[in-house]
Amino acid sequence: MEKTFINPPELYKHPSYTRVITVKGPCKFIYLSGQTPSDENYQPVGKGDYKKQYEHIIDALTIQLKAAGATWADVISRRTYTLDIDKTARRHARCASSRRSGEPTGQHDARRQPPLTPRFSDRNRDRRSYRFLGL
Repeated sequence: MEKTFINPPELYKHPSYTRVITVKGPCKFIYLSGQTPSDENYQPVGKGDYKKQYEHIIDALTIQLKAAGATWADVISRRTYTLDIDKTARRHARCASSRRSGEPTGQHDARRQPPLTPRFSDRNRDRRSYRFLGL
């Protein structure tokens, strides 16, 4: 299998990890690093403003997808870690209603990808993760 390590020039190069790794064999998998709402100096972006933080993270993920030759239409799963699942779900719904062009939506082609709809389970709730599953 062929592995490619990508650090898009539009994002600061993190000293501890690679932003994108692609693995190519019979098919191609793209792994994106986790994102936080912080700048190159590790300072918070949009402190206290969930929408600005969300937009910052979506912008960074969009850059990473593009660097790997993908778009949001290719995404089948994503995960968010939070301390308050219900609050995160409410805020995500508000942010999702004001998405910009090219950002992930609930609309999908069922033949290509599952919807990015929040689904919760006790297991995920115990681990305090909020996962968008294609179920």
